[in-house]
Amino acid sequence: MKKGLLLAMFLTVGLGFGQEKETTEKQECTNQKTTYAIFGFAGNTYGGGLEMEHSYAREKDTYAKTLVFNGGYEKLEITRFGITADAVVGEASLGSRNYINKTKEMKGFFMTNYLSYGTAKFKETFYSGKYRYFSFFKPELGYRFQFGDFNLNLFVNTMWKIELKGKGQIENRYHKNWKTKGGLTVGYTF
Repeated sequence: MKKGLLLAMFLTVGLGFGQEKETTEKQECTNQKTTYAIFGFAGNTYGGGLEMEHSYAREKDTYAKTLVFNGGYEKLEITRFGITADAVVGEASLGSRNYINKTKEMKGFFMTNYLSYGTAKFKETFYSGKYRYFSFFKPELGYRFQFGDFNLNLFVNTMWKIELKGKGQIENRYHKNWKTKGGLTVGYTF
């Protein structure tokens, strides 16, 4: 049910921004495009999800700029007293991406920073409860290959998690505050 709602949200928001349009208001020229993508990653953990990227570069801007929203999942494992408990983390991130090229195109090297929120529910007998975190420092570096309207992103990022108070038997001292990962995103631009 949650996956269906997330997909419906992406499609609804994206259809509103999906067309290319040129505006000349206050000497600003914007060529807006929207990209939908799926991504997968590995690192301290592994997972995947959906991503929506919407461009908003203006004529005065030096580089192409985009607003990025992604929602995904990842596997989280915790070992306590020699026993391993695992859960699936749901994470939502909102960020800004700059493509570093003089042509103002959404390709080549890019830098991103995200605001992220994640939550996981553990259901083991010895470790049950809810683990939550927030992050305002999640830098990402990557390279985007563009093949017509299809694109392929290779990325690496790290995140510093600010852990929120756990519920149930969850104690934040057993979780790592730093998380790194590298991955691949495959998308289509409208």
